[in-house]
Amino acid sequence: MAHQDDECLLSTRIAREIETGCDVHCVYLTNGEVPTRGFDGAVRDAECLRVLARLGVLRRHVYLLGTRHDIKAETLAERLPEAFDLLETQTSRLPLQRIYCLAYEGGHPDHDATHLLTAALALKRGLALRTWQVPSYTAFGASRRLFRLHHPIPRRVRTLTRTLPAGLAIRHALLFREHRSQWRTWLGLLPGHLLERVVLRRERFQALDLSALGARPHAGPLLYEQRLGTCWESFERSTRAFREQHGLGSSFPPTSARGRRGAE
Repeated sequence: MAHQDDECLLSTRIAREIETGCDVHCVYLTNGEVPTRGFDGAVRDAECLRVLARLGVLRRHVYLLGTRHDIKAETLAERLPEAFDLLETQTSRLPLQRIYCLAYEGGHPDHDATHLLTAALALKRGLALRTWQVPSYTAFGASRRLFRLHHPIPRRVRTLTRTLPAGLAIRHALLFREHRSQWRTWLGLLPGHLLERVVLRRERFQALDLSALGARPHAGPLLYEQRLGTCWESFERSTRAFREQHGLGSSFPPTSARGRRGAE
């Protein structure tokens, strides 16, 4: 995850994995700080830890790498090699079975950078076929400056949908209340979030699509271009060397990763 409230978007997956007896390990790749908007990293850390504890994630399984190494929000794309080394080292001894990450959808540059880091890790660990992306927010299919929440961008990969029990859907929809420091953000997200979780009672997630990672997440203006003033061309330049090094944006991963996919 990129920020200390992203667990609210992945919470139903986290809870499902714990319910089936799996250990869940959560990695945060920025410290969540945006000084110009008053986002305090220590406050955000405490908020996400409360939510994860409610979901049943053990404190020792939460890795605040962005906090530990001072990776500020909205800068992750510029620090991919360093962040990947940290991520790889932190997870090297974990017997990973599945990986979940934020979708590649042009909603926030940190989200897309997190996706690139996850895809590179999945390839290196031979888990590309067991890695799933969870949609958060995207401008795809929305009117200008608006966005859609929990809406997967149509791709030629599997998209799975699970209907949630009513009580569980409501409990998870209300987890955002723990993130009081982010009330302005969640005020904007709330209508789409409640529609998906409470009214439609569903979660949707999608298989990893390596071939999509060499181009814009979708045609037309991206949400972070409209809201944050970060252009795709800048993101592309910052991440180009990393994507080329790890074979992201190709239908076929590097040779070393292809040799391991047969075990999936």
